[in-house]
Amino acid sequence: ILATCELWQSKTVQDKLRAKVKVSEVYKQNLASSSESEIASMVLTGEIKKKLGVEPFSSLSTFKKPLQNFFGKDVINSSISFTLPELQAALEAAKSFHFKGEEDRFSHKIKLPSLEINLAVGGLHSVKKVAIIPELKPDESLIDYDVSSYYPNTVLSERIAPEGIEQAFLSVYSGILESRLKAKKEGDKARANCEKIILNATYGKFGDKNSVFYNPKNMLKVTLNCQFRLLQLIERISIAGIEILQANTDGVLSYCKNKGEETKLKEIVDAWQALAKIEMEETRYARLVM
Repeated sequence: ILATCELWQSKTVQDKLRAKVKVSEVYKQNLASSSESEIASMVLTGEIKKKLGVEPFSSLSTFKKPLQNFFGKDVINSSISFTLPELQAALEAAKSFHFKGEEDRFSHKIKLPSLEINLAVGGLHSVKKVAIIPELKPDESLIDYDVSSYYPNTVLSERIAPEGIEQAFLSVYSGILESRLKAKKEGDKARANCEKIILNATYGKFGDKNSVFYNPKNMLKVTLNCQFRLLQLIERISIAGIEILQANTDGVLSYCKNKGEETKLKEIVDAWQALAKIEMEETRYARLVM
């Protein structure tokens, strides 16, 4: 009992409870006991029905799509390309891959001079490197750049939505993202957290067979475009001769040996943000063991 009370009073649990209470107030539904996945479904379907002007208890199941036969080129943005042959080969492998069943899982290994990357439907991850940097030398820097709300922003930039209700879905989704950004700016943490739940859980709905938003093609549009966009950033950093210590689905950790490399890294990231229409958050480290 004491352990349960301690858990209930913990900051993590109380923050989640406040977020659920807030989302219930904002969207006028009782969501306090719902899972994050259920909250995303209930809020999105409720708001989309309002946009479409249909009855609250009507079904959106007609927009649910089974797993279709398609190739990677059908979901990867045609503007994506690479200079390095290793990355272009990975792109071509993904474009030519035939997705025709749940057992079809695309994966590819990329070997760059200073980094090895595993690419798969579920995400992008570099092979673990051993690095011990107990203290930075003068003019050195360890900089981690992470994409802000990568999946939600990609849904909007690539206009990924259930067929037949594209405009309503994207209007509701962009409205929730704008509301979250406004809440963060105003310091309304509860609302920002509740809307983060909705935005992040929506991607999972594309791969959930029990969801009205089930659409594996849309799910892959999100993951593959995110990964290859990030690989464009990795390529630019690699070509510039800046060491990448680690890369994952939404971020890159770089080790700059001097101020010139740091300035160049910032220029590369700024240019990539403009290209991808996505913002990154910067974190600096004083030391590193990995």
